[in-house]
Amino acid sequence: MMTSYIHFLEKALDLLDEAVYIYSPLGKAIFMNRKARQMMGVPENSPYRGEALLSVVNVTSEESTTLSCIREQKEIRNRLCRYKTMDGKEHYTFNTAHPVFENRTLTAAIDFEEDVFLLDKRRQLLEQLQNRAQNLALAQGQEKKKRSYDLEDFIGEAPSVQELKKTVRKVAPQDSNIMIYGETGTGKEILAQSIHQLSRRKDKPLVVFNCAAVPESLIESILFGTVAGAYTGSTNRKGLLETAHEGTLFLDELNSMSPAMQAKLLRVLQEGVFRRVGETREREVDVRVISTCNKDPFQLVRAGRLREDLFYRLATMVLQIPPLRDRIDDLEALCHFYLRRCASRYAYPLTHIAPKALWQLQQYSWPGNVRELFHVLDYAMNLAEGNELTDDLLPDFIRAPWTAPSLRETSRKRSALPRSGRQDPPPDMPGRTLAEKMASYEMYLLEETLRRNQGNITRSAKELGIQRQNLQYRIRKYGIEV
Repeated sequence: MMTSYIHFLEKALDLLDEAVYIYSPLGKAIFMNRKARQMMGVPENSPYRGEALLSVVNVTSEESTTLSCIREQKEIRNRLCRYKTMDGKEHYTFNTAHPVFENRTLTAAIDFEEDVFLLDKRRQLLEQLQNRAQNLALAQGQEKKKRSYDLEDFIGEAPSVQELKKTVRKVAPQDSNIMIYGETGTGKEILAQSIHQLSRRKDKPLVVFNCAAVPESLIESILFGTVAGAYTGSTNRKGLLETAHEGTLFLDELNSMSPAMQAKLLRVLQEGVFRRVGETREREVDVRVISTCNKDPFQLVRAGRLREDLFYRLATMVLQIPPLRDRIDDLEALCHFYLRRCASRYAYPLTHIAPKALWQLQQYSWPGNVRELFHVLDYAMNLAEGNELTDDLLPDFIRAPWTAPSLRETSRKRSALPRSGRQDPPPDMPGRTLAEKMASYEMYLLEETLRRNQGNITRSAKELGIQRQNLQYRIRKYGIEV
């Protein structure tokens, strides 16, 4: 069994692009993986065990990372080495050697070796990928939307929505920066486009940038642009700030931006100037910034995740979009709006909603808000064989028994998960089916477990014996707030 295990381990090490050597305390080879044998010029299937290191490479014991590790009996990291093998090939490598002890006695040294030229090729490939990512982000930011939204596309008759629209009509023609706060899927981009369309900058560019969709290392060059020579492969390229000059820059999910990058953005807003990456001269820019956060910006400031000075620059006005669960009476109008808009895309356009289907849709808590609702409607239209949206066309998680009124009301009453104290188990609920009672008790167990673990999903999932993703799914379906 042990022999088989060692065989598999050696095969696994042979798959590495990194050379791995194991030498005895006397500097004799115990093991070389495939890459190491190639570096040493050892022919395939040729014996190498027992060969002294100094007999196969042209180095002194002081120059050898492995022998230095054996001699000093300590780890040596990232030493740059240059050596020749006996076949005359010259190598430049980075080596890291680790001593291995057993009962405080040195038994071996393991040396990990990386070819400098291979590392350089990887670096060049990484730079190419970074350039592609920058070009893609720029193209997405500059692309004119196929459909431009206005305020009429923000559907809703709820008092909170009407008040929001009234405020938008007042502030949009001004030139102040605006921050929009709302949960994922509430329609923040529609509102941002509406503000731009109602502003004095409507004939100028609206440039969209999702701060969460781009690696942090690329955000600066995408926003500010680059000059040739700033780094390997860089070119003279306008950033999104220049592209949005005299127009509107829409920064989606601003709370995903690091504090360091926030500080650089703050300078642009304060002084109206910026530098491209690698440039010394300053460029002037005139933009209106509309930003969004999917979490409460005031709490983000208190938690130190959003700079307070940047917040005051960007949030002359803070517009809050209510979640769909808080304006559930708008759900029917939203359904009809989306069904009409998508009618031409499906074989059976849905024109009516059955009362039972509407009732079930209204009982769900919609953690994904309007975006999730539209996803459910797309699901239904794919299955439709007529023109009516019936309950059998809805996904199981919408039709599940835990969306019945008493359970939904239970979830709303509990609202946020308690941090202390114990929840009473659900009542017996006479007249309810077994499935409904089981769903209610499952929700109780989930809430109790999450309470004991202070809302920690990983620990709770482990205690329940289920996958983390499985627990997250149940939290969403029951509308439990963690």
